[in-house]
Amino acid sequence: MKRFTVVAAVLVSMLFTSCRDKVMGQYYAPGYIAKYYAFSEQRYAFGADNVQMENGIFSVRFPFGAIRFSAETNDYLIDGEESDYYKFCVKFNDLSYNQCISFMTSGITKTTGAYAISDVVAGVEILCDEDWASGYPAGTLLNDIFSIRLISLYPYVSCGYTGNVDTLIDKPLSDVTSEDMTLIRLNRAEDGVFNLYTSVLPDESVRTLRVRLSTDEGRELEYAFNFGAGE
Repeated sequence: MKRFTVVAAVLVSMLFTSCRDKVMGQYYAPGYIAKYYAFSEQRYAFGADNVQMENGIFSVRFPFGAIRFSAETNDYLIDGEESDYYKFCVKFNDLSYNQCISFMTSGITKTTGAYAISDVVAGVEILCDEDWASGYPAGTLLNDIFSIRLISLYPYVSCGYTGNVDTLIDKPLSDVTSEDMTLIRLNRAEDGVFNLYTSVLPDESVRTLRVRLSTDEGRELEYAFNFGAGE
């Protein structure tokens, strides 16, 4: 009876071992940032899932869907030329973390580093197609009543990987600098890239909020958020 129990235990152990996720390949990346993404050139319209009201604060969650994977590979070279990934490492001086990245049988990439946006946001403009509130008619710039909340990895990388990994940026748009919006951390889809919020509540007739971004490379991007009456 004991022998049968031992054999059964070994078989069960082998079964679980065979089903366990395994490493299929590895390589070393120079930077703490494991992958870079870029804001999409496409124009997106987002609905109620990304527009929230909580504790009297109206917020818009800038979603995962607005970005795309920008680098073909994380290898240093592609056909003898530097990859996009390595160029971004050079751009942000993220060159001496030297982490091991593993590809798993489940398709998951195992890494100690983080994902980030390769675009440095040089400017943000917020406008509404309808009257927002008293004193803010249709087409008025709303930057003075909106704030932004995001996580930046730039202080950690620029200080030689010392201090806190995540730096919370939470300030009025009028006070935000391009450095604040450098190496924006890409969180889970449900967390989004960053949040825009205001305590000046919109009129019920508001339908479309437009967010315009300009990047350090001269790209001009616009995203539309649909909400309110007529959804």
